[in-house]
Amino acid sequence: MQTFQNLIFDERHQDAIEPHHRYHKIQFKDITWDLSHLNSFVINFDPGVGFDLAIVVLFSCHCFSRALSAQEARLGIICRKSLYDDGRERRILDESRYQLSRKFLPIILHQIIDRKIQVLPRGNFLTFETYSAIQDDEKYAVFFDVKKDMHKRRRLLLRVQSAYGLKKFNARQMKAKKVRFSTLIKSVFECRSIRP
Repeated sequence: MQTFQNLIFDERHQDAIEPHHRYHKIQFKDITWDLSHLNSFVINFDPGVGFDLAIVVLFSCHCFSRALSAQEARLGIICRKSLYDDGRERRILDESRYQLSRKFLPIILHQIIDRKIQVLPRGNFLTFETYSAIQDDEKYAVFFDVKKDMHKRRRLLLRVQSAYGLKKFNARQMKAKKVRFSTLIKSVFECRSIRP
């Protein structure tokens, strides 16, 4: 199993990180949120192709923010200090998502090679951690996709699209086919799709 120490960012992959994937500290209700746990890192891994692939892990702001509700957007009742704008979209800072991301997200992604992965429609995937036996086994769900990089042949981009607590899975998520991470990465590298 890979460890935290050998999953540091490799400077050779700096070109894969766009500005909206770079995180620092932000202010929320007079509290400083340190988002450094969402900085990109690289997993070097051979999924069975005979050589290591560089998998650049990128995190979306959806890991610590939520969409504006229709009512919030219509009435404009959001405090400006609660807004997060990454230059591509405006969202609401969400304390629960932030706290859960700090507690679970680095561990889940650093152990992704050994985790169960569920196949969802449209090339999306899900892995999760059960964290609350008191609340009907509430789960911390991590939704992501994996694509080949257009610029480097042996590089893939794993984008964490969103991550948040779920009280229960919907029917599609419950019935989702499971796949090993190595199978997923090999299929993406070889341009083969994995059907849900």
